[in-house]
Amino acid sequence: FLQAAGGRLLLVCPRMLHSAPYPVVIFASLFLSSLLPLCEGGLTRSFFSTGIGLLLFLWIWGDLLWFAFVLLAGSYVITQALHRTKYCGLVGTSFSFILANLLRVAAHHNWAKVTLSADLCLYMLALRVSTVAWHAQDHKQVPRFLDVVHFIFFFPGMSTGPNLSYESVQKALTDPNTHKSNPMLFIWRRVKETIFHLTAFMLFMTFVDEAKEVISTSEEFQQWPFLQRFAYIHFFCFMRRAQIGFVWFIAECTCALSGLGYREDVTDRSGAKIDEDVIKAWDPALELATSTKLKVRMWNCSVQTWLAINVYKRLPSKMPKMVRRVVALSVSAFWHGVDPGLYISFVLYPFFELAEGTLTDLKWPGEDNPTIALVYRAVRIVIATLTMDFALVPFQLLTFEASWRAWKALHFYGFGVAAVFFVTGKAIRRNIRHLKKRRTAEMLEVPPSKLKAQEPVFLAPSGGPPLSEDPTFSPEVLEDSDVNGSGSAKQRRRGNKDMSDKANRDKGD
Repeated sequence: FLQAAGGRLLLVCPRMLHSAPYPVVIFASLFLSSLLPLCEGGLTRSFFSTGIGLLLFLWIWGDLLWFAFVLLAGSYVITQALHRTKYCGLVGTSFSFILANLLRVAAHHNWAKVTLSADLCLYMLALRVSTVAWHAQDHKQVPRFLDVVHFIFFFPGMSTGPNLSYESVQKALTDPNTHKSNPMLFIWRRVKETIFHLTAFMLFMTFVDEAKEVISTSEEFQQWPFLQRFAYIHFFCFMRRAQIGFVWFIAECTCALSGLGYREDVTDRSGAKIDEDVIKAWDPALELATSTKLKVRMWNCSVQTWLAINVYKRLPSKMPKMVRRVVALSVSAFWHGVDPGLYISFVLYPFFELAEGTLTDLKWPGEDNPTIALVYRAVRIVIATLTMDFALVPFQLLTFEASWRAWKALHFYGFGVAAVFFVTGKAIRRNIRHLKKRRTAEMLEVPPSKLKAQEPVFLAPSGGPPLSEDPTFSPEVLEDSDVNGSGSAKQRRRGNKDMSDKANRDKGD
């Protein structure tokens, strides 16, 4: 009787669990992850994590369990066969991403039923098997099969992110001191940092789905006053960030409780001994970032790191930076799925960023005054927010028709503003170069046409990355340039020296 009851339970349980909502998955992972550091490091902790991961795997995939194992088995065979070649990571990543998108196409045509939990788990599963392939290529050796299993079925972040490196998971499973990381300090800090988004999500939990339907299909919406449509669409974009941010907050807490990121020699801002970069999914401060570039850097940080390491930096260095960025973003779009809106947003975004930066990266008049600089900072925050929202509308709505309707409701203002910013910024920079060229010519007493034009100085807004991190920045330009037109001290010394040398030559003649 017990054997029969147990056998029936094994058959029925996965189907019952498969129908459970997505929040049950993430909160179950949150609770269970707190038990992980209590296990003795090594095999005990590894098998505990893998056991929980397998149960969650059965829970999430249900009737599509066969597909998940095809993906795992195929990726492992590719890694074993190609790990000594330079194509292992590329082939492994292509295989996992293509197979994942084939399932999404099947779900779109109702050939397969993919739950929200399975779809989100598919994102992370494709990244994990790809991570193993790139790791094997870089080390010319495939990790032990058991270690690969422990990495794939490491349950924190399995269906929520963040993306985890192979080394960080191995350390979390083997380091006996991960219980010393003080994760509650980290969690409390993240609560304070994300309280604005968490509160918004709790208050307007159902707004995103309702707004998406209204924007995509409602004819009445197109008749609303422009300012009402404008506010509605941008609030929808903010609430979408709050919705995803809530899930990522839970994911980061789960990873922190599991001991991920523990380092004895590191103390974060809260006092926890956690390397935040290991488990960071996003930065809530993106709402106050002064450029679209900074905002995007603060979003989905772990996946951006994966793309930078495995795509962007592996492209030929002679390839133009803009081309490499478009390639990396296209790979990101393909990882997200096959919906047209994903590709529209990821391809257009670099050009919106370029147009915005052409004007906003310049030092504006009176910016040395703290009060005026604060006003400029607020203006840049608004510009960056509106630019990112407009560029990523297709990413939120997914279909071309819905994206076109949303842009039409906004009178396509983003394209016009981007064009004005680009043309104006280029004109100002050209004028600055011309003024500098003329003033330098006056000091050197030579015709302006014989001087080589210099690029204008452009300063990162407050809160931006140091100029030294910009690959296009040259210290000589900063040292020799002055956008206010007075000329730097070095220019004046150089001009005086040249004029002195000319006087001496004339006297000698």
